[in-house]
This record gives sequence, C-alpha cells and structure tokens, in this order.
Amino acid sequence: MNLKQLLVFDAEWVPIANTYSELDKFPEHKQAWDNRCKKWNADKTNKGDDKLFTPSEYWDKSAFAYPEFCKIICVSMGYTNKTNEFVTISYYGHDEKEILEKFNNLLISVETKGFILAGAAIKRYDMPWLAKRMMVNGIAPSKLLNVYGKKPWDVNVYDIMEVWGQGCSQESYTPFECIAVSLGVESPKNDISGADVKRVYWEDGDIERIKTYCEGDVKQTMAVITKLIEYS
Repeated sequence: MNLKQLLVFDAEWVPIANTYSELDKFPEHKQAWDNRCKKWNADKTNKGDDKLFTPSEYWDKSAFAYPEFCKIICVSMGYTNKTNEFVTISYYGHDEKEILEKFNNLLISVETKGFILAGAAIKRYDMPWLAKRMMVNGIAPSKLLNVYGKKPWDVNVYDIMEVWGQGCSQESYTPFECIAVSLGVESPKNDISGADVKRVYWEDGDIERIKTYCEGDVKQTMAVITKLIEYS
C-alpha cells in the first residue's frame, strides 16, 4: 500500500434540529419521528420494560444516530502530496448540499486516478452516511462512495477497523482511541470530542472549532494508518 494512494477523510454531522420542539420546522420529519418513537415504546412494553421515553427524550439520546434526521456540517480530508507532505482540506458550514457537492465533485475528479478512500470505521459510518445525505440532497454519489451491489472484495477501501481486526469481525469494533493509544499515536489534543459537536454547533455556533476538530481526527487517522502499513 502506497500512502500517496490514500484519501483519508472524516465527516461530522448533527441532528437537523437541536431539540424536539424545534423539529416543528420539519413537520413530516416530526411525524416520522413520532411514529418511530411509538414503535420503540411498544417494543419495550412487549418486552416488559416499563421505562418508556417521550419523543423529546428519544430525540436527545438517539437522533444523532439516524442519517435521515441529521445533516452533514463538515467533511475533512487529507492526502500525501508529491513532496511527502500531508495536506488537509475541509468543506464545512451550514449549507449541507454545498458541502456534499464539493466533496462529491472532488471524489469524481479522482475516480480514475487510483485513489483509495481511507479512514476509521468509514464503511460502517461515514461512507453510507455521506451517500445517503447526498441522495437526500439530490446528488448522485461518486463511484468511490457508492458501493451498493459490489462484492466485499471489490470494495477498495482502507478501513482501519478491518485492518486492526485481522479477519476477526469482533475485533473490528475496537474503539479507534484504543487502537491509536496501543500504537503510540498521540491524540491531536483537540478541545472537544465527537460528543461535543452537537452542542458546539447548535448552542455555541462555532463551526470553525468543529472544522479544527475534524481535521485533527484526519491527521491522527493518517498517523495510525502509516504505522499499520509499516507493520503489515
């Protein structure tokens, strides 16, 4: 594996509304969420669990886990240039469609240049999330991103979790932080974590801080990949 083949990336997203009450701006989404919450509570009742939640409580604890109810606010990527310098680029802001169009156009421009997408858990999270949000915004995802219908061995992606798993599916769920620490890769020492992104975006309105955090993750990811390639 040549490091110059890799396009390392990471994405950040937030729920489309900070609180359930603010979901009134999206009435159809709110109806769909209410229906989903009724199903969750019915399932809990059927299992004898009497700890039910309101749609507002479900929104606070679970909305971030559903791409249908979220929006992309930042995509950061990095690559190794001809002088072996690792360069980062970010598309970020409040206009999700603009962010996705820029990232998708970049992917399309390198489809035939031998680049391979790389990252941590991107097959499970970032790739399908970005592809889904692109389709929501009327964008046809690049062939590098849209892997639907491809056989697993035809999907040319460098996913740290799979490499670290060494063929064991259980190991492919090891937290990225544990992998980085084990390999002696330092944290980028950002002042926020993924758990803070929603608050920093909706309450603090500090998109620059989120962009810095996302780029830090990309740099740390590349450092981990460099070590894995060295040892493999």
